[in-house]
Amino acid sequence: MRIGLLPSSGTASRMNGIPKFLLPVSEDVQCLLDYHVRLMQPTVDRIIIPTRTEWVGVVKSFDFGAHVDVIELNTHTMAETLRSALAGVAYDSCVLGMPDTYFVGENPYRELYQHPGHDMVLRLYPTRPEQVGNVGSVRLGENNAVVQHADKDSSHDFGSHWGVMEFAKHTEEFLDPNATTGGYLIDECLSRGLDVRGVPAREPYFDCGTFAEYFQCLTYLSSGKSVRE
Repeated sequence: MRIGLLPSSGTASRMNGIPKFLLPVSEDVQCLLDYHVRLMQPTVDRIIIPTRTEWVGVVKSFDFGAHVDVIELNTHTMAETLRSALAGVAYDSCVLGMPDTYFVGENPYRELYQHPGHDMVLRLYPTRPEQVGNVGSVRLGENNAVVQHADKDSSHDFGSHWGVMEFAKHTEEFLDPNATTGGYLIDECLSRGLDVRGVPAREPYFDCGTFAEYFQCLTYLSSGKSVRE
């Protein structure tokens, strides 16, 4: 079973109290979270959306359908959210998306679907100068094997960074709930010599977690582009 996970448990502190996953991106979708659900649904059997108590009613109001489960979680870190949301869940692999991002001209979940059988697969994006130090930078070796990962470290820029992740069930046990980001799992898999692959994308993506980058995203969309699934 392939499941999807869309953590929507942030405190909205960086956007003046507005949950990033509720930001609008086009007339075709209700918000960024709806955009991600639409992209993810065709390639997974089930989607789990963990969210905070104050956002449960809003998220459930979208009525995503029977295969999307909204669960109430009040966690402090991304890693804690992952461990709590997946506890007791049966699956073969989990696709992790960040519902405060917008992808240019692609469906990253469909791309990862084309690369089964690895312990972990990362969809990689070219890093723009303003993103250095704010992303998980990834270095590739032969056959697109991931050989190094630097999480939000301005002194390490390998030219690309991960935006979407798929990991096998057995890697979940390596995730420390006290770790601040989901990228911690990449380091744990690499330290154990597991099979971690990167799938490079040609186009960039927008992380709408800050107003500046959200404005960049809106500028791009206003140029006549549309949401692609």
